[in-house]
Amino acid sequence: GAEFITDDGLVLGRVAYYAPGGFGYGLTWRGFYWTASTGLVFLPSEYGIGHELRKVVAETGQVIGIQCAARSSSGFCEDYKGFSWSLAGGMHDLGQFCYPTDVSKTGQVAGYCGGDSFVWDAERGTQFIEDDDTVNCYAEAISDQGQIVGNCVDEAARSAFSWTEETGLTTWTVSPGADTYARYVHSSGAVAGSSGA
Repeated sequence: GAEFITDDGLVLGRVAYYAPGGFGYGLTWRGFYWTASTGLVFLPSEYGIGHELRKVVAETGQVIGIQCAARSSSGFCEDYKGFSWSLAGGMHDLGQFCYPTDVSKTGQVAGYCGGDSFVWDAERGTQFIEDDDTVNCYAEAISDQGQIVGNCVDEAARSAFSWTEETGLTTWTVSPGADTYARYVHSSGAVAGSSGA
């Protein structure tokens, strides 16, 4: 069924069908777009048996999500690649086990591959925003100015982080020993999240 609609009337969604390796008895989901002129067209699926759509930018029609190659019997996607797609720009592969979490109106995508957070755009491709092998960082949101927020995990606790190209990555906790999560970022730079022991 339909899941998103853009300002230009582009409809994005998924249809269920049966394929080897699908959930349960072979059920999986194929992404599609629809316009009044093209009708229903399936999204490219070069990798995998189905799509999961994460988020769409209504103004531009850019959608992010994952292409799932194999699911467990419980429906968990065991092998996947992240993607970014738009009608104008086509399909872009974000990498195996790379999970996109947010996309800005300017076309930048934030996400993580394992415990390494990244920012992606069509011009420069994927850039990892931290290189500390002792810490795993998970990007949650990106602003239209390119500021990324999320959380980092080490042996002590979970800390919130903020990253920009100018400042690099900075982390903080609300109080010592308290897990702190940054989940949203405003265009002004204000960050919202949660914290708890």
